[in-house]
Amino acid sequence: MSAANPAGGIAPSALGDTRAVPQLSIVIAVCGLAPELAAVLAQYFAQIQQRGIDAEFVVVLDGLPDREFELAQAARPKGANTRLVRLNHPFGESIALASGFKIARGHVIMTVPSYLQVDPGGLQALLDELDDGLDLVQGYRDPRVDSLVNRFQSALFNGFMRLITGVRLHDMNCPLRAFRRKVLEDVVIQGDMVRFLPVMAHRHGFRVGEATVRHLKERGKAGFFGVNVYVRRFLDVINLLFLSKFTRAPLRFFGTAGIFSMVLGLIMCSYLALKYFLFDDELRDKVSLVLGVMLIVLGVQIFSIGLVGEIIIFTQAKNLKEYRLFDEQEEGQRRKKKNGNGSSGEHKRPTESA
Repeated sequence: MSAANPAGGIAPSALGDTRAVPQLSIVIAVCGLAPELAAVLAQYFAQIQQRGIDAEFVVVLDGLPDREFELAQAARPKGANTRLVRLNHPFGESIALASGFKIARGHVIMTVPSYLQVDPGGLQALLDELDDGLDLVQGYRDPRVDSLVNRFQSALFNGFMRLITGVRLHDMNCPLRAFRRKVLEDVVIQGDMVRFLPVMAHRHGFRVGEATVRHLKERGKAGFFGVNVYVRRFLDVINLLFLSKFTRAPLRFFGTAGIFSMVLGLIMCSYLALKYFLFDDELRDKVSLVLGVMLIVLGVQIFSIGLVGEIIIFTQAKNLKEYRLFDEQEEGQRRKKKNGNGSSGEHKRPTESA
């Protein structure tokens, strides 16, 4: 095996026993019937062999019955290092992927869909970008082959995410992505936040970019989704926005909201008080008086939440890390890649801050 950089900046000589610690872990979450799983494993295994790297597959069955587990066992390619695990209950794709990340041992981790949604050759493009110095590479399905409505919704969502986060990605919903293990060591993933991993990684100082992959087909619902789906996505975005902007200074958010509520309540109550003293206006049965008092009380409570958050942050500050340190060797490699002496950058689309 060559001592070159075959999998995201990882030289085989640095791995010791490559059989124990693979260079690449491919995590696949299977959340339903997966008739193409055998084809997915076979074609990605062929790409791994073509690149000449040591890799493992981690297939997570999301609470599927015994029959599906047996089919997944039969789908394993001959000669491939494949690990099958099964959750005891259906928890969803995000939880399945997160559990797979805990099992994966590779220095680079890649997520792929359980069917041939994109060309498996995209694996090469993503690893090329890691070779070029990126820490996380998000797949970008282009051109899209799904319905016009789905493309519109995706463009709207990704445009909004670029606006509020400053991370210039065009297809955050693409399940094909690759990242270095150190990203998982610094970024905390909870709930359904796996889809926002590029944003959280960018926030922690990692270099994030995207690589164009060929879109083959799309399974699932075509058209508009149910109201509950849009509500969940909206709440996820609010959660992401709060985590990315105010985790270090919660009082900036809660304090602003609390002061606004208190000031609005004070203005309403002051206006009623002036009318009472100057014009002898009755305050009895005044709905505006009740509303003003409620706004003041609510503002005090919101402000207090911010203060409690600041106390928690202060006591836990030593456990929080929102930055990345690059040693001299790593920084030298990054500069070399930036000057055009690294691997192929044909597919590279690095992110920029807005």
